[in-house]
Amino acid sequence: MKLIKAGLLQLAVLLAAVVPARAATVSIDFEAFSDFDNLCGLNLGGVTLTNPSGRVEIHEKRFGVSSHSPTKAVASPNGLLSVNPLVGVFERPVSFVSLWAGDAATYPDELDSWELLAFDAPNGGSLVGRASSGTWVGNPYRQLTVTGQGIWRFEANWTGPTFGIGYDDLQFQIVPEPSTLTLAGLGLVALLLRTRRR
Repeated sequence: MKLIKAGLLQLAVLLAAVVPARAATVSIDFEAFSDFDNLCGLNLGGVTLTNPSGRVEIHEKRFGVSSHSPTKAVASPNGLLSVNPLVGVFERPVSFVSLWAGDAATYPDELDSWELLAFDAPNGGSLVGRASSGTWVGNPYRQLTVTGQGIWRFEANWTGPTFGIGYDDLQFQIVPEPSTLTLAGLGLVALLLRTRRR
């Protein structure tokens, strides 16, 4: 009887432990930084932004580029095509990444387009997903989202055709790791099975 009670208790612990942990959604709107700050190579709380130029600048309506919310965004210097792509590398795999990009009303007739790529490794790896904005006119920001299993890196490419672009409101969802409680529950079940064999 004691063995049955112990087994039921261990089973209850296991059932409680295997309930999936909630995935954590991270949002970065860049408002905490100052104009001209270089974020290249900094961990912003689960993601590190880089690009070939070595600069990922905060801007507040500079270069004719505005932001999605409320005033600040990031761009490579001048948002030039020559410093594509904006790269984000995650500390842990994520299940989706979302980003906005667009220009300011100072160029009301400007054409823009961009794409968002997701990869399954911090360097290299295979393409997990791709989204493209198509070409649009004017200042509205366009959001792109890519979902997939085990995204470790994203690349945002401005594809033109005129002037530059700014990126804002980065969101991603971290894939939950197996909890310590789950591992403990599995250990208890293994112990129960061993006890029953004896």
